[in-house]
Amino acid sequence: MLEIDLNAFFSQPVRVIGLGVFVLIFIGVALRKNRKVHPPIMITCFLVDLALVLYLEFTRGAIKEAADRVMEPMMLIHIIVATLSIGLYVALLITGTKVLRGAPEKLQRIHKRFAITFLVNRVAVLATAIMVSTPPAA
Repeated sequence: MLEIDLNAFFSQPVRVIGLGVFVLIFIGVALRKNRKVHPPIMITCFLVDLALVLYLEFTRGAIKEAADRVMEPMMLIHIIVATLSIGLYVALLITGTKVLRGAPEKLQRIHKRFAITFLVNRVAVLATAIMVSTPPAA
């Protein structure tokens, strides 16, 4: 059974910020009907998430490190869902901007589908981040 030490996981500021973004995403979704509040919250989440990715790359060489080592399956899954998350953010920004400008109902439905996919994906990003950071049992 996988034992997870959440205290150790959240001892790193980057992970605490990531959790804050995760919570803020769900707050933004809860406020989706408020067109003055929802877009700035979600754009902030995207920018902070992107900044975290860039920070990890420039301070730790995360992409090169991941490419250079033998990949455990969970790490590969984490990289895939984290990358997909950025792509979904872009799709949501594009469709969301059009929805705010009065896009047809069809595009609103597409935006909603992207949002649902993104939320499931974002849960997977957090879950896999916790799993890959947990040292294997002795």
